[in-house]
Amino acid sequence: MFRAVEYTTQGGVGEETNATTALLVPSGANTACKGERPILLYAHGTATQKSFNMADLQNTDALAISAFFAAQGYVVVAPNYVGYDRYRSPYHPYQNAEAQAIDVVDALRAAKSVLPTTGAAASRKLFIAGYSQGGFVAMAAHRAIERDYAGEFSVTGSMPMSGSYALTNFAKFIIDGNVNLGATTLIPLIVTSYQKSYGNLYQRPADFYELPYAATVETWFPSTLDETTQARLAPANLFDKGDGQTFLIRSEIRNALRDDFRLNRDSPFRQAIMRNDLLNWTPRAAMALCGAARDGMVYFSNTTEAAAYFASRGVTVPVYDLRNRASLAAGPLGDLVHGGFAQWAASHPDADDHFLAPPFCYTLAVRFFESLSAN
Repeated sequence: MFRAVEYTTQGGVGEETNATTALLVPSGANTACKGERPILLYAHGTATQKSFNMADLQNTDALAISAFFAAQGYVVVAPNYVGYDRYRSPYHPYQNAEAQAIDVVDALRAAKSVLPTTGAAASRKLFIAGYSQGGFVAMAAHRAIERDYAGEFSVTGSMPMSGSYALTNFAKFIIDGNVNLGATTLIPLIVTSYQKSYGNLYQRPADFYELPYAATVETWFPSTLDETTQARLAPANLFDKGDGQTFLIRSEIRNALRDDFRLNRDSPFRQAIMRNDLLNWTPRAAMALCGAARDGMVYFSNTTEAAAYFASRGVTVPVYDLRNRASLAAGPLGDLVHGGFAQWAASHPDADDHFLAPPFCYTLAVRFFESLSAN
């Protein structure tokens, strides 16, 4: 059963706004669909269309989550985020850890309030998962619930997947010239988010972006424009490569940012990035991380750095690298996931790991959550 739920939440500056969430309720004769069910709070990846809706049966993300989680007996709460679906907010607070955590917690509250009207009931078990942007949001939500909402919710376990947790080092790596796949979409999303949230990255877009892009860049993503039109709007490169192709970020800004990440902790952009870096807490509930080593959009170093950080705080967080058999569970499941991913990657040689990994990480998430439920 798919149900759309609208709720009140906050935007990037704490302003009241609305958002919507999908509520997926397992139904059927199987015992896995009966009685009190665990809740899975699922955070989706980057979307460029304002119409994005996880309660839409035409949404491939929604169908995948339904198959991997709702069909396994989980009540799935899948927020669309502020700025999407039936939105009032004119922007989306992308990679704003506090705003997005509040958003999905409010979605969880709203979904739980209407759950009895579906005939289903929730158990005390709460799992959190998300992929890409959703991996970042999932970790931010886990942190926020344990820090701020422990009297209301208790996290049983989480699996963030392919998220930009080590945001400071990730941003520095990109600014230094290691530009990731999809940067001319992702960077406008994050810069616009932080400008709308904090108001101090620039006085006007032309201070930051090249012309003619500055005139419209803040409205590109997410928008009501179709994806083909959005693709035509973006320049060829994020930075000037000296090859005569168009680029987005002004060279003097790029040079200043490069210096800021080495020398100036007080620069507005660096402060915004550091404010949203997720390597500053210690999870109490079990957590595992999943991704694939050749991810060209959200570099796998985000995952390994996060695990190393948590280890330095005395918490072991397993890391599942789909390209590394030794990192996966021993036995048939590990063989199946590793072999399946290898076969899938071989049959799609031009596809990046970021787009190949989700179903295999979801499989590992289900097994990880099952292991926690058994305890």
